[in-house]
Amino acid sequence: MAYKGRPVTFTRAVGMKGQALYRSGVVYVDVQLTTEIELECSRCLKPVSYPVRLERSMEIHEEPETGFEGVLLDGFSYEHGVDQLELLPYFEQLIATSLESKPLCRPDCKGLCPTCGQDLNRQACTCAQEHCVDPRLEKLKELLT
Repeated sequence: MAYKGRPVTFTRAVGMKGQALYRSGVVYVDVQLTTEIELECSRCLKPVSYPVRLERSMEIHEEPETGFEGVLLDGFSYEHGVDQLELLPYFEQLIATSLESKPLCRPDCKGLCPTCGQDLNRQACTCAQEHCVDPRLEKLKELLT
């Protein structure tokens, strides 16, 4: 499984409990998932343990035999005529969409200095403040003076 282009490390086995019911081309799934994932803090890049506890109900619709005309594709679907359905990709998608978009190691994480890369949670950086201005924002600084 990948999240934001990087492989995800599971630090605890995935616990899963649920049931699935097939009726008229639709698979109805109720599932409870628990696990723990290691992500990177979006500010300082330290590893962060992120517990996952999901309880979801979902419908997986069979794709039409002839094509996709008139079918809404924003839900879950599976290929027409298959005998077995592999649910792992659907569960991975549920886990990925439940993760924080900007995980933090702690709410007050100061991150890294954009100039020297110093972890500002450990100690203050020695860079001069005027050199720490993002060059893309330099024009705005000129407007304010």
